[in-house]
Amino acid sequence: RGLTHAYWAPNAWAIYNTVDLILNKVINRAGISLPPPEYTTGLVQEYTHTVLPTIGMGSSVCLVLLSLLPLLSLIRLERSSSSSPLSSPSFHLLLSSLSFFFFGYHVHEKALLLPLIPLIILSSQYAIFSPILLDLTLVVSSSLAPLLFSTPELPLRLGFMLFQFFLTLLFVCRIHHQIPSRYLTPSRVTVLAILSLLEIVNSYLNKTVFPSSPFISLLLISLSNSLILLSIFIRLISLAFPFPMIQWKKWKCLRKESLYRDGNLMSGRVKREEIEIVAAVDIEVMRGDPTLAVISAVFFDINKGEKVDSVSQIIPYPQLYIPHFLALSEESHISDLIDSVMKERPELRPHVIICDGNGAFHPRRFGLACHVGASTGIPTIGMSKNMDWGVLGADFNGRKMYGDRLKKLLSDMPHKLGWAPLDFFLPLPHTLNVISYPHSTRHVFVSAGLGISLDTSTEIVLELMGKGIAPTHEADNLARRIASQMSTP
Repeated sequence: RGLTHAYWAPNAWAIYNTVDLILNKVINRAGISLPPPEYTTGLVQEYTHTVLPTIGMGSSVCLVLLSLLPLLSLIRLERSSSSSPLSSPSFHLLLSSLSFFFFGYHVHEKALLLPLIPLIILSSQYAIFSPILLDLTLVVSSSLAPLLFSTPELPLRLGFMLFQFFLTLLFVCRIHHQIPSRYLTPSRVTVLAILSLLEIVNSYLNKTVFPSSPFISLLLISLSNSLILLSIFIRLISLAFPFPMIQWKKWKCLRKESLYRDGNLMSGRVKREEIEIVAAVDIEVMRGDPTLAVISAVFFDINKGEKVDSVSQIIPYPQLYIPHFLALSEESHISDLIDSVMKERPELRPHVIICDGNGAFHPRRFGLACHVGASTGIPTIGMSKNMDWGVLGADFNGRKMYGDRLKKLLSDMPHKLGWAPLDFFLPLPHTLNVISYPHSTRHVFVSAGLGISLDTSTEIVLELMGKGIAPTHEADNLARRIASQMSTP
């Protein structure tokens, strides 16, 4: 019955046929006569390609098996924990069905329902799959629309496509507590507009726009959906095997840090008397869905020693923790939250942002707080509950020596509000101080981000804690409380 049906399913062979057709036209225009391709006749039959090698059943089966190798490797390696979406049978079914659909021989467009069903299940459990579900919903509804071919059914085609997309959007927003604008990105809206336009042309304007080639509108629908489906397949594979993507993100992060340093951003340093509003920000991952998190920002008036307000959002959170690259996971979310607060509540614009992480005390002297300061243009402070020994490198003997010295320093600190410089990590510059809680054995480590000195950073944290405010602790408690409420059935 041939590699493709009369109406091409949106898979690899729709792309392959299109490339062969374009090459056929180009070569014919160059004066070399080639027979017209048979796959545009609308007949269900076996055919040969005119320029590219003809794909037979054996080649198709081989490509299906090759495309299954990532899935087989994932299952064999057992590289995911039971709580990870990568270990879910639904994820395995999704990859398997996409492999058979994308490279299978004589696949019908109706077979797109096979990957759609496990993806719906995954999206109901893990927010990370919601954008992919929206894209696949567009592909499915757009690809199936031409099956409604009678005249009375034409007005329903676009309506069904839009209805299914927005119903799915409502589903993912409601189940994951998101706002529609988080998913209605410019690229997704553009794809929706293009597919809608192609559907209008195919239903009503085909003879006007393509009078001599009525098959072109269907070809464009198949080709567009094939490219979208290819991007979905690649995104799913990158979720299963994230190493290349991690390397790419790390390279971008390092490049951004280099540009920040070269630009000498925020060379001036804020003084204590210039500071009134201080924001503390923290992120808590959901227990039920590790691909969702709560970000909370608490705003304080440092002069009055009181909390002014707080803002929280539920955000998609990548399952991506790379030591000393915390900014990859959190910087954009913190910056977006602060930017939205400044637009909607300008009176809450902070003069300083305190991040749960490090600032200049970092292997590259550019921790999370520095990234947030560079992206928001607001001075930042890094405040961490734990000592990051990775800053000292791989010298384990040195780590032990410094660890013993730090342990003695902390034990000697009185159980009252106070601080001590951690300036003995030679040959590192002095970028870290430790502050003790009043009436407690707990400590926090403070390092300056951008636009502020270490002394001023320490002064601000000491003043807040002296007035009974533990800034990142309050942001952490708020995020934990909301995450617990959202995780409770």
